[in-house]
Amino acid sequence: MTIFDLIFLAALLASAIALSLAASAALRGRGAGAVRVLSVYGVCVALYVASSLAVAYLRARSASARHSSRGASTTGACKFSDGDVHALGLITGHPAPYCGWLTVLFIGEATCLFDRPEMIRIE
Repeated sequence: MTIFDLIFLAALLASAIALSLAASAALRGRGAGAVRVLSVYGVCVALYVASSLAVAYLRARSASARHSSRGASTTGACKFSDGDVHALGLITGHPAPYCGWLTVLFIGEATCLFDRPEMIRIE
């Protein structure tokens, strides 16, 4: 468990508390209080998502810099001999973890949104 997991759990607990406070205020007829709680909550959510995207972007850039400093290129050409050729098939999945917009909820896990796989040109 990393510090980012603990931050996520704290944010999840704070979300539950904030939404229950807003619902309670709305049910008691205090609409202005509910709107104020929801507006502060919305700003906090925006800051959380922005920080998550920033960490993911910076991690992807540092990984890319480490990769390019080793002399590896991001694009390349490959020539195959007859022994390297196999029948074409359909890839139905891959062993990589899920990469989508839900990974933004976990700080530092959305690096796949910025770090694209390498391209290989087949001649």
